[in-house]
Order: sequence, then structure tokens, then C-alpha cells
Amino acid sequence: MATSTDKDESDARDKKTIAVHCVAGLGRAPVMVAIALIEAGMSNLDVIDFIRKRRRGAFNSKQLKYIQSYKPRNVGKKGDCIIM
Repeated sequence: MATSTDKDESDARDKKTIAVHCVAGLGRAPVMVAIALIEAGMSNLDVIDFIRKRRRGAFNSKQLKYIQSYKPRNVGKKGDCIIM
């Protein structure tokens, strides 16, 4: 007989999660997450807004310029792995 705990554990295994962290969590980690989200199809400006709502202070001016000008490299390719 399956219990609710078994279902919760099964649901947790089905979700795709990755953790990204740098020393302060304000520069390098958010940039890596931004690139992954852009590669997954989110627009550059939406990515900046999305991350900043969750991590206040993310990105300095050079990082913002990089993200704003970043062009996806994985467009039209299948799979969820991005290699850069």
C-alpha cells in the first residue's frame, strides 16, 4: 500500500532541480542561472527580472550587459543539457 510519504518522495524524484552557488550568490551563480534560463527559452529581460525578484542585488553592471547581449546557443536542439 502506498502512503502519502511514498508519493511525496516519488514527486520529489520526478522534479528536476539543480543548485548553483558562489561565495555571495550575487554575481557568478545568478549569471549561470540566467544563461540556463535563456537557453531554456526565457527572454533576456525576463530572466533578469525573474532572478532579481528572487535574489535582490544580483548582477553588477558588466554582468547585466553580458546577459542583455547573450544569444542562445541551444536554439532548436532537443534535450535539457546545455554544454558551454
